[in-house]
Amino acid sequence: MISTDEIDRYGRLYRAVILLALQDAGAPPTREEKASCRNLRIETCSAIEYLFGCDRAVFDSHASLIGADPDQIRERLLAGEDSGAMRDAALTPDRVRTLRIRYRWYQRAMGGMEGKQCASS
Repeated sequence: MISTDEIDRYGRLYRAVILLALQDAGAPPTREEKASCRNLRIETCSAIEYLFGCDRAVFDSHASLIGADPDQIRERLLAGEDSGAMRDAALTPDRVRTLRIRYRWYQRAMGGMEGKQCASS
């Protein structure tokens, strides 16, 4: 049986993973990314996939395990609102704004097919 301490530790771990993904997805774009209007950094691409793409089921599971609604987090992020459940000093309004820009770049790169062309592993 899993102890309460272990449950708390897993909760902190999943929260940290989600916050890191949000921070990576909202990282300031490089000069090359700005020029091409594309996400080029692997950390950013992975974070966007985790939050919105092929890996979104993993994000959904992690968010649910910490008592957060993954769809509500996505909606609030894309609307530019404070997600409430994911407040963190490193997730600034500028990062949220950048995340929305990066999400648009992702959508354009996917041709509106985000999450639909995922390869089975």
